[in-house]
Amino acid sequence: MSILSFGVIAIVFYNFLAGILRSLGDSKTPLYYLIFSSVLNIVINILLIVKFHSDVTGVAVGTCVAQFISAFLCLGYMLIKYPMLRLRKKDFSFDLKYITEHLKIALPMTVQFSIIGLGVITVQSVCNQFGTGTIAAFSAATRIEQLATMPLFSLGHALTTYTAQNFGAQLLRRIRQGVLQCFVLASGTSIVLALLAFIYGENLAMLFLNNPSKEILSQATMYIQITTLFYIFLAQIFIFRQALQGMGRAIIPLISGIIELIMRWFAAFSLAAYMGYKGICYAGPIAWVSAAIFVMISYFIVIKGFKISLFGPLNQISSIKKELKIRIEKRKKI
Repeated sequence: MSILSFGVIAIVFYNFLAGILRSLGDSKTPLYYLIFSSVLNIVINILLIVKFHSDVTGVAVGTCVAQFISAFLCLGYMLIKYPMLRLRKKDFSFDLKYITEHLKIALPMTVQFSIIGLGVITVQSVCNQFGTGTIAAFSAATRIEQLATMPLFSLGHALTTYTAQNFGAQLLRRIRQGVLQCFVLASGTSIVLALLAFIYGENLAMLFLNNPSKEILSQATMYIQITTLFYIFLAQIFIFRQALQGMGRAIIPLISGIIELIMRWFAAFSLAAYMGYKGICYAGPIAWVSAAIFVMISYFIVIKGFKISLFGPLNQISSIKKELKIRIEKRKKI
């Protein structure tokens, strides 16, 4: 953990550069460097363990080295491919208004992700009370959940950049159309993922468990089969929350994160007391449903406020409220 903490610098560095490239419409290059980093990480780890007989320290060092190499390669490509992004002396100036504009969006997002992480820790703490077997089952099931929901997260992540680009260009009909298409795609994807996880839940759990007992395997399968039924609500959280962030409405996603935390905390403690481990399985879904309802209603209220027509060319510039026009003009001047 001490060594990997230094690797956080590389992760932040890479995500920063990848975000810039994606905002320019180049989403493939960050992916290529991420794949290269993963392969390089494996090669370095095998080399350090097999050749130099290193312990877990070598694995941590190999991970950090791979992350830094990927970040610097991404930086080199960006500076060569996009000369306009090269820093100059005049760029190093302190602009309080510019910094404040960024913090208005960044700080709520930071708190939001921290709240979501706190909710997961809360559920884990309740789960720990049921013994090592239940902990193993829960850990395996949550790993499968993370893998299964990654496509949904990626859709939402892509929608943030798409929404921000079109919001800045005042092409609000494109935002509405893009969110609708992502909604349909995410809903369909969540249903397919739910079916696969529900049918092959036990087989998937076996991939993360070493010679599990019937009870452990049953608990892992139970979690998978319960949560997969609610993936469609999680998909809507990713879509509408990220769309609102792309339009600069960071407070609404923050509130949805707080709702998710409260409901997850309430469900984990109250249901676990009456239903045992099965109650823990319902903590996540209850939080997803609550947050999804709030963020969906909020999105439609925001969109309705823009008074976007249902029909018309997608490249038609729409009128935005006066305060939003002022915000955009400030960004253009900066």
